[in-house]
Amino acid sequence: MTLPSLVDLMKGAKPFEIKLKFSHQAETSRFGLLFEGENGWAEFAPFSYHSATHQARWLQAALEMGWGNLPEPKSKKVLVNSIVPTLPLTQVETLVKNNGAQTVKVKFASKSLKSDIEILEKIASVINKPKFRIDFNQGLTSDLVEGYLAALSDFEIEYLEEPSKDKLIIDKIKDSFALAIDESIRLQSNAVDLTWVNEFSWADYWILKPIPLGGFARTQQLAEVATKPIVISGSFDSSCGLYLTTLSASWLSDLPAGAATGSLLETDVIENPLKPVNGEIVVEKVVPEIIRPPAEAIIGKLFRQLEAAYYELVQLEG
Repeated sequence: MTLPSLVDLMKGAKPFEIKLKFSHQAETSRFGLLFEGENGWAEFAPFSYHSATHQARWLQAALEMGWGNLPEPKSKKVLVNSIVPTLPLTQVETLVKNNGAQTVKVKFASKSLKSDIEILEKIASVINKPKFRIDFNQGLTSDLVEGYLAALSDFEIEYLEEPSKDKLIIDKIKDSFALAIDESIRLQSNAVDLTWVNEFSWADYWILKPIPLGGFARTQQLAEVATKPIVISGSFDSSCGLYLTTLSASWLSDLPAGAATGSLLETDVIENPLKPVNGEIVVEKVVPEIIRPPAEAIIGKLFRQLEAAYYELVQLEG
């Protein structure tokens, strides 16, 4: 694939803001750039706290979407998990009912065992025999481990995702529950070089996020050599960027994908955000209909991110 020039990317880039129903990392909006490439629309929306090296992989994925040769979807729909961020208990029921998924990913604040378990109990009162994916975002501390292990034993847990960076905590958990890694893969400088694999041999699942990993082709490379089951997941994308996630899920995994983030969006780049129905979501390439520009200061920041990511990608890929 020949890279478009940075000048051409900047000329054609369309800055956007989408509002969130629930805050994410204390943010209430997602920001990014849309590009119309030779093969369709693409999205570059890295999180601002990522390094230029990591943002370069987001750009690599966007260039693949817009200018690369992606395969056609292997299926028209893929299974998804519902996602429940840290939010008031009163809002949980509506969120999981609307998605209709049997598997539910729940983000734990890891500050109040009682509050976290109440969320699982609420979900279990709405969905018959839910299967839980619990994401601690590496926040579980040694003083809380025993309490969480005891409380979680009352539920069907598929896996605990990134519970901690502390190997002693990991060792304490792994005999009781399956474990999954996400950040430990996607925050590698070059995840497909596999130098990280032995360090995380304790993981039972690999969560692969195609956009932060650099696109479908790079994610496929990882999936083909994976020694553990693969879960494909999105990156809090708009319905435009979500296509790369659902396309990858259709090819690379039969497990429910983390692609239900449309249910967390207040606005989107299309009139009706792509959301799950009965636990499935369509694999659909969309054409943006509504591009709401952010404030000028944000636009300037997005273009600076694009420039830094572009030059970093040139260095990474030679």
